[in-house]
Amino acid sequence: MQILLQDLRYGIRRLLKSPGFTAVAVLSLALGIGANTVLFSLVDAVLLKTLPVKKPEELALFKWASGGRGLALSHNGTIDREPGTGRSLGTSFSVPAFEQMRAHAQTLSDLFAFAPQGELNVGVDGQAEAASGQLVSGNFHSGLGVRPALGRMINDDDDRASANPVAVISHRYWRRRFGLDPAVVGKTININGAPFTIVGVTPPQFYSGMEVGDSPDLTVALALAPRLEADSQSRSELAQAWYWWLRIMGRVKPGISLEQARAELEGVFQQSALAGWEASPANRRPPDSGPRELPRLRALPGGHGEVYLRQSYAQPLRVMLIVVALTLLVACANIANLLLARAVTRRQEMAVRLALGVAVREADKDLPLFGVKTQIDQMDQSLAQERFFPKLTSFFGLLALLLAGIGLYGVMSYAVAQRAHEIGIRMALGATRENILRRVVGQGMLLAGVGVAIGSATAFALGRLITSDATYELTRFISDFLYGVRATDPLTFVTVASLLLLVALLACYLPARRATRVDPMVALRCE
Repeated sequence: MQILLQDLRYGIRRLLKSPGFTAVAVLSLALGIGANTVLFSLVDAVLLKTLPVKKPEELALFKWASGGRGLALSHNGTIDREPGTGRSLGTSFSVPAFEQMRAHAQTLSDLFAFAPQGELNVGVDGQAEAASGQLVSGNFHSGLGVRPALGRMINDDDDRASANPVAVISHRYWRRRFGLDPAVVGKTININGAPFTIVGVTPPQFYSGMEVGDSPDLTVALALAPRLEADSQSRSELAQAWYWWLRIMGRVKPGISLEQARAELEGVFQQSALAGWEASPANRRPPDSGPRELPRLRALPGGHGEVYLRQSYAQPLRVMLIVVALTLLVACANIANLLLARAVTRRQEMAVRLALGVAVREADKDLPLFGVKTQIDQMDQSLAQERFFPKLTSFFGLLALLLAGIGLYGVMSYAVAQRAHEIGIRMALGATRENILRRVVGQGMLLAGVGVAIGSATAFALGRLITSDATYELTRFISDFLYGVRATDPLTFVTVASLLLLVALLACYLPARRATRVDPMVALRCE
């Protein structure tokens, strides 16, 4: 322990003795590690975190898959392509389908439903505002194992058409709209013109919705959905077997697999879907009303909730992890270059130390070294992902450029400082300041030129791969983000290379200019 403390004190003294070296090393590591920390936090929140509920690994999310001649007439939800089969993969079910599945679920300890409600017109103390909402079955909160932060959650007694209308608000909405006032429980508010009583507040870690980033302000029981609809036709459609709008999740019993739960409920779901098709109005059916294909039930892991947003951003974030890893690599290369340059200048010191019998101990490898939007707003929302990825890659690209500039500046500055004696001799022998400037800048730009050439060749090869080979998911993904420009666009390559060389020139010029100010006599005396 004493030896370790001695090493630490010695290291601190060396760092304080070379403030320039220390500043470049600390800044490089801070930027590289900071960028990785920020992106990993984003990846953790979007891709890795499970729902903040009781035993999320027991949850099952139900969807359905169907071919082109399915039974879904009116579907309010998301329909994607199922990987592997290419079938339509839908998220929503009808109210009768949910009720029948819930009644027959023996492999599940609970089966509950929910549906986003979008923006609601909420009146609080005579002041109207827009708030987001969702509808849930009475066993939604109990099925998830969510306990209230204040008051109580919605229960089965609330999920009846004759029940007193109640609502649960999110912790975020409680803080923003009511200032965390505990008297909010029992308060009456108006939702779309109908009075509702607030009975509880969700815990702060529970974001209410089943999708990352989705945190509805208000939660209301499913049976009260007609009270939120102004249109009588919309109210009547909610309970129809041909109107699919509910998301369904369940909690499997111990020892039960997702496949067992799926197999148990598939027949019940198919019967309900077929009954809905047969009971649907003629004007709802497509012109070709021949034989239809029964949808197949899918039971997926539900610990992450709905995964539409996760799937949308999964590939961009994976690519960004590679970009950020390369950024950290640049930062590490900066430190390695500085340490190498410093080691070269300390060869004589190390030789003396070894001659005196000082041993180089090995470090332990385990030590940690409402919907009113303008057209522009709608366009911005629809292009959110397309803009997110280029902005993020541009940011980390600029960060890598900054790190490269810092590293080159640090290495050149340190090299100039160590060559003060040589520079002094050259100037004493008649070398002009312009000669010294050209020599120092030339050496730095030679390194930068080689790096730009290798990097451009590598980028060009990758660009050719992206444009010529669409068999890989990654190349298809990247090519989809190139609008109006090719991956091997010459103007882009020239522009980026010129920017890199400009930054390199600046990083080399500043130490070179300092070298021209060396006083030959002072440099020789110091040596």
